[in-house]
Amino acid sequence: MVRVGILGHFARGLKLYDGQTIKTLEMFEELSREGFDLMCADTYYMKRSFTTFMKELYRLFSGNDRIIICLSWNGYSKILPVLIFLNIIYKRKLYDVVIGGNRQEYFAKSKFYRSLARNLACSYVESKEMVAKYNEYGLHNVKYMPNFKNLQLMERPTPFKRGQQLPLCTFSRVCKEKGIEDAIDAVKNVNIKIGYNRYSLTIFGFVEVSYKKQFEKLKNNFPEYIKYGGVISYDDSARVLKDYFLLLFPTYWDGEGFPGTLIDALAAGLPAIVSDWSFNSEIVINKKTGFITSVHNINEIVGVLMWCSNNIYFVEQMRNNCLLKMKEYLPMNALEVLKKDLLACE
Repeated sequence: MVRVGILGHFARGLKLYDGQTIKTLEMFEELSREGFDLMCADTYYMKRSFTTFMKELYRLFSGNDRIIICLSWNGYSKILPVLIFLNIIYKRKLYDVVIGGNRQEYFAKSKFYRSLARNLACSYVESKEMVAKYNEYGLHNVKYMPNFKNLQLMERPTPFKRGQQLPLCTFSRVCKEKGIEDAIDAVKNVNIKIGYNRYSLTIFGFVEVSYKKQFEKLKNNFPEYIKYGGVISYDDSARVLKDYFLLLFPTYWDGEGFPGTLIDALAAGLPAIVSDWSFNSEIVINKKTGFITSVHNINEIVGVLMWCSNNIYFVEQMRNNCLLKMKEYLPMNALEVLKKDLLACE
């Protein structure tokens, strides 16, 4: 049995639905199913007791020949120097499962971190564009491995009909940079342009603390066809989203990588209208599994919604494309490259 240590944000006992925690837990579950003997160190508790955390690191290095690092840049930048130092002593194989899509931007500014990253056995990044960027900075120990979620594929039994109101949704952290206000304005504008409340909008997701006051102001002025739907459990997302017509995701958040919300939408058979930001256009196939619009272009979103309003059958046909595409992002398939590398060390 292959013994593997995992360093990541597990947050055991807490209900956290951020992308980093979900990815770490999903990876743990899949490797467990495949028969790997796993040992974990949880970075969530690093700030509470650094001494305890260092003991966990020692246990990880002393007990495993292979160690997976699953960290966002914040944790990676703090811990990587420590890991490389420890590895001078222990000489383990370190595998870096990258969280987010902007690490290469930090590498562009720092020769120090580029030099540290060359000591890793391999880095697994969420987009093919990231592979090219890593190579550009002299980092060739890198492979493409898309984001993933273990979600049941959902089919909505009843297609939408021509005369009914068409429900839209957002499903992400609720903050301005995720395009929430663009989505709200687009739905308001399209209904005005059509002349009646053709679309409704439900906003799902955790409201960022720094955005709560602004969002409360927005909620107080919501028309009757817009509402906040609260937080959905990550393992219940596809079941809820399957009943919607389209997902709106006009993000322009700097830290965007491979958004988990797009995986949820694919599992729900839900086409998405997304901004041409970060790696969205690698994930959403224009006019096959969704629609790509320019960043911060509300008029373009309105134009797509106008078209979809008149072409319901075409949008319904896209649902099957979404379900087929989702199979690439199931953990059993997406993690194949990592599993092979771990077993190759035997």
